[in-house]
Amino acid sequence: IGFDYTKPSTIWLVPRTPIAKKPISLAVDPCFVFHFLNAFESADGDEVTFDAARMPDFPSVLLQGGHHWLSPPDCRLWRWNATGLTSSIPSSTNHQILPNTVEFPAVNPEYWGTRHRWGYVCGFDTGEQRTPKILKIDVDNLSYQEWAPGPRGYVGEPLFVPRPTRAAEDDGWILTLVYDGEEDKTDLCILDAAHISAGPLAKLRLRDHIPPGLHGSFTPHFFGPESSLPLPLSPSVSVQAAADVPAGPSPMASLRQRILSGIVSMLSSKS
Repeated sequence: IGFDYTKPSTIWLVPRTPIAKKPISLAVDPCFVFHFLNAFESADGDEVTFDAARMPDFPSVLLQGGHHWLSPPDCRLWRWNATGLTSSIPSSTNHQILPNTVEFPAVNPEYWGTRHRWGYVCGFDTGEQRTPKILKIDVDNLSYQEWAPGPRGYVGEPLFVPRPTRAAEDDGWILTLVYDGEEDKTDLCILDAAHISAGPLAKLRLRDHIPPGLHGSFTPHFFGPESSLPLPLSPSVSVQAAADVPAGPSPMASLRQRILSGIVSMLSSKS
């Protein structure tokens, strides 16, 4: 696999009703994107805006067998505006949102496909001190706030969990796994999504370390035996036992207990 710098990259806009509309292609400056933050369209369907983590080329990390955690690929958060989509000559413009190196962008999942203001990413400083951290980005004002776990703390993908009684787009929590290089341990850190720079509301030390990884997901349902739940649940958190999970404790019951106990306790006190 090679990257041809002499040719443009292509944005494809594929309609969800392909019988009525045809896909639209737009040529842009050469680049490569793994992950999108979000996208939304205008009411008349003439414009689509999307934010994505943009790399200047296909990353060599995939071809050379790895990349040092403190020397991540050149990846920045950019915004594209595709306009004139209902005309015969569509076009696009773009601009960089932040100079920081970022990856694993996330928004409040209830804003997927609609206009958003806030985004959350794993980020690095622009200078020589390449400390990994969580950034909360204001894409409208091109500013951010941050939280860093420390010189040997390595953050993972931020997951946004909306508050059940939410009142704003950033009303919720950010969950991220943080590897502690000093102790060779991993913490599940829970941050207030509105005030990232205040630091974790709670830290849950896992029994086993989890090296830096890629993606995760959150569900309010617990797919496991109810006998492994050590706390009564608050009304805002439900439990669902998977039909194919045998009754009784499992090898991961202790780990599930500690994670769920901490989340339930924290959410119950903060809701």
